[in-house]
Amino acid sequence: AIFRLRGSFSSQNTSSAAHSAFSSGTNTPTDVTAILGLAIEPLPTIAAQIAQLPSAVQKPGDPTVLAEKVVKHLFNYVSGFVGGSGVTPDSAVPMGMIARWYESFVGKVRAGGVGFLE
Repeated sequence: AIFRLRGSFSSQNTSSAAHSAFSSGTNTPTDVTAILGLAIEPLPTIAAQIAQLPSAVQKPGDPTVLAEKVVKHLFNYVSGFVGGSGVTPDSAVPMGMIARWYESFVGKVRAGGVGFLE
């Protein structure tokens, strides 16, 4: 992992737009003190702590619940673009709008999973 400490990291590969968006504004190198903690413990203690952690493998939820959340997300997205008296069963939705929603949805799922559907 790379950690940035008060703007002291600079990369030659980053674009100027990305660099300016994530920089502190000054590019002058400064001394930075980092404190790193390290605990050395006996293996039985570590094993006991690991045993208390929740299992990473979880039973998959009901697929119909996930499908319902996805459709609600689509409905909320589309209803934001429908003018007039609101969404009716006869409201027309351009396919391009659904394509934009899909691209955005897939990007969110790739970036952080389906937690945003909660």
